[in-house]
Amino acid sequence: MTPDDTNATNKGINRDESLEQKDFDYDVALYLDKEQRYEMLEFERRGKLPEKINRSSDLFMKFLLGRKARTPLLLDLVNSIFGVLGHPKLKTIELSNIEMGPDNYNKKLVRFDIRGVDENGRQLNVELQKESHSHFISRCLFHWGKNYIQQLDAGKGYYELKPTIMISLLGFHLFKGEKQSVWDFMLINPKTGKILTQDELLIYVEMDKVYDSLKVLRDKLKANPDYKLTEDDRLSLWNGYIRNDEIGVEIMNEVAQRDPVFREVINTEARYWSSPENRYAQLVEQIAELDAKAMLDDAIERGMRIGIEQGIEKGKAEGKAEGKAEGKAEGKAEGKVEGKAEGKAEMVRNLIAYGISPEVIAQSAGLPIEQVRRMMNNI
Repeated sequence: MTPDDTNATNKGINRDESLEQKDFDYDVALYLDKEQRYEMLEFERRGKLPEKINRSSDLFMKFLLGRKARTPLLLDLVNSIFGVLGHPKLKTIELSNIEMGPDNYNKKLVRFDIRGVDENGRQLNVELQKESHSHFISRCLFHWGKNYIQQLDAGKGYYELKPTIMISLLGFHLFKGEKQSVWDFMLINPKTGKILTQDELLIYVEMDKVYDSLKVLRDKLKANPDYKLTEDDRLSLWNGYIRNDEIGVEIMNEVAQRDPVFREVINTEARYWSSPENRYAQLVEQIAELDAKAMLDDAIERGMRIGIEQGIEKGKAEGKAEGKAEGKAEGKAEGKVEGKAEGKAEMVRNLIAYGISPEVIAQSAGLPIEQVRRMMNNI
């Protein structure tokens, strides 16, 4: 793709209005305005539309799991998670509006990936989070709280509040160094283990920790084609498929021949990818992600440059002052060392101010992650 192609694709596109599915129930084509449709047809003619599907894209995830006709697929994914964690399984899920408006004009609007209600009235939110950031947990708590409190209209009592469940499918390691890949959290007393309430339930699934389990599953299926999948197997397969893992997709296609849920997954993918509108939408989404990454890289580079420049100037000044008393040569050397150290510290402070994750900051500055976290806590 040429720069002109990229600029043309970005021109005049509003994903929220133009590239969202207009029909909640059926697999209708995406709505494109006249300019977008012309551009799509031109890309199709020139062979510029993507050839490979990105199963972890927001648009495909909502197409696969966010349609009323395919709630059995969402139910299977959620129940595989609940089965692994030992929670009672859901019987039904009824999809809800993914947008929750602000309480008043200056508050924040919340948009969920997939939102529903189970047979007991519990609020269920499922999101795909591909990238980590420093305030991810706070964001999860905010979204949980938003869904919990907006259950109450005027005149209703607190007894009508239903538990709210946040499920985050992660494309990164939230808990590094831990083999466990599925986590659940609720309000609990750390000393006695007594649960205060199950109204708050946060679940995290680290999808990229399943590679070894997929290889084991592939061997089991080769040894016994009639092998019955466990809950762990199903969740590993879902994770591998969503994150475009080659083994996961291979097993999904194989198992689909005898598993009605996974067969519908494969059939849905085929319907989705046969549409040039959906392939065009993926192209737009990919470019938006590249733009976001470019902005992040620019913020990191700018933070490093500003931090180093400020640190070196400060180091020079301190080195000069000390040099008068201890000798110019020694003052210059100390000023250089201190300048570099201060430059790094200033760089870290600038990156923190930009909201860059501690992992990215540590890697960029060449510092231990624990030191970066301490600096963040001291700001």
